Order: sequence, then C-alpha cells, then structure tokens
Amino acid sequence: MGNLNKKFLLIFPLIILFMVMYYWRISSCENMIDIDNEKGVDIKFNIDRIEHSIKDDEGNILSYIYYDKPVLTGGREDVVTKINTFFSNDCDEWLNSVDRTGIRIKSTYNVNDFKDLSLENINNSGSDVIKEQPFKYLVDTKIILLNKKYISVLQIYNSMTMGPQDTFYYGSTFDLKTGELVAFDSICDFNAVSFERTAIPFLVKNLKKLNHNLSENDVESYYSKFSSFIEKESDIKYNYCFDGENFYLVNNETAFVHSGIIVKWNGEYNKESKISLLIYEKSKDDKNITEKILSQNNKNNN
Repeated sequence: MGNLNKKFLLIFPLIILFMVMYYWRISSCENMIDIDNEKGVDIKFNIDRIEHSIKDDEGNILSYIYYDKPVLTGGREDVVTKINTFFSNDCDEWLNSVDRTGIRIKSTYNVNDFKDLSLENINNSGSDVIKEQPFKYLVDTKIILLNKKYISVLQIYNSMTMGPQDTFYYGSTFDLKTGELVAFDSICDFNAVSFERTAIPFLVKNLKKLNHNLSENDVESYYSKFSSFIEKESDIKYNYCFDGENFYLVNNETAFVHSGIIVKWNGEYNKESKISLLIYEKSKDDKNITEKILSQNNKNNN
C-alpha cells in the first residue's frame, strides 16, 4: 500500500503538469483566434483621381473635370475586387453619361462634351474671366467610416457651367466580409411610424426655413415615402452613410432646386433622437471637404 502511495505521489505531479500544459495549449490557441479576430480586415483606402481638367498656360484651373475614385487594397481579394469594381463602373458611367440604374442619376454630360463646352466658353469669355469661377464636372469622395466591419463612402457630384452649381450626394456602405452593399435597415433598427413621428416635424420646420418654396406637404410626402421605401426592397435604402454612431440619409429630391441635403440622425426616436441637416463644402484650395450644419435639434428637445 505504501508503494502505491509513493507511486501516486510521483505520478500526481506529472498529471497536474500535463493538465496545465494541455490547458495552456488550448488557451493559447483560443487567444490566437481572438487576436486574429481583433486584427480585423487589413484594408487600406486611397483616392485615384481620374483627371481631365483644363488649365491655362500658367496652370490655373479653368474647368475642373475629375472623378475621385475610391481604391481599396489589402484584405480579401474577392471582397476588395467587388468594391473596387463597383466604383470603377460608377466612374465610367458618370464620365461617359451612361444610363445609370438604382439610386444614381444619369449625369448631364460626358467628359468630351463637357470639355468642348468648357473650351467654347473659354474662347468666348477669355481665360481671365473663367478662372475666377471655373467650370465643374466632378465627383469628390469622402470616407465616413472604415473599420473591421464596414467601409462607408460619401460621394459629392458637382456640375456647373455659367449658371448655378448642381450638387448631389450619394452614400455607399459595404460589408468588408462579403463586399456587398449593406441595406440601411440591416444596421438601424428602423421603424417607419416612429421615424415619421420623430423626424418629420423637425424636417418640415427646418427645410421650409432653408427653402421657402417648399410646402409642408412636399416634405411630409417625401419622408413618408422614404420611410415606407426603407421597409421595402428599394434602392433608397442603400443611399446613406454610417459613421459607427450616426446615419447620413441622403435627400436629392426635396431640399433645394440645385442641391441635395443630408439628414444626420443618431438612430434614436422621440426624446433621445439627435437630428441635423447638413451639406458638404470643398475648401478653396481643393484639399478638404468639410461638413456644414444648417440646422439641428438638441438632445431631449425635439
């Protein structure tokens, strides 16, 4: 019996050691998996400017003609290729005035037509006149979010000749695991009735202040249609941006005659909702795109 006890005393530490090593090995594997998940998708974002602008002999811009195309690198090849193809196709359609489907309107010109129009006006009015207010046919791009799950891209489409500038917004949010567009209501717990009760009174009041030609019915009808479309399979549910906390809902129809507007909303209803109306402006040095808030509510004060 004594010998058995001695053998057990010798074997027991070995069993404990084996169990510790086995547990450490499993824990280490689990930690490695966690670390992999924490690392996320290693995707980088760049802007490839497809440039067709016209300059004078001194380098002054007379006509801005370009498309700032998002280009992703890294991550899964199939996902990155799918997203890059989306923007490459959009670039080709915009520059060549191809009939566009879904949420994006057909562009007014194609590159060659706009260049001809620009050169004609430059010849008629002179470079000195045109350089003070250059023509525009362009798409600016701003990244709203790039994290492990999503990339959300805002694009600002501008065209201008001798008249007022037309500005419209388009949002695209992609799932970085699949490369597919993400529907607004798959991220937001959207309820049409609650949204209308929460947002429409604010929107009616403030959009009418910004554009006196709008009627209350114009605004109510657009956002009632908007909220009902969100709950259906509609292209409108893909035209938004997301910054991780707030949603940027695009309205290119009922705001101004020549410009769209964005409703920035925190996704909450009633007293917890935070809503603002905003536009984006390009700095004069053509380097920065800044958010300009036109009106907003305060938390707990609708």
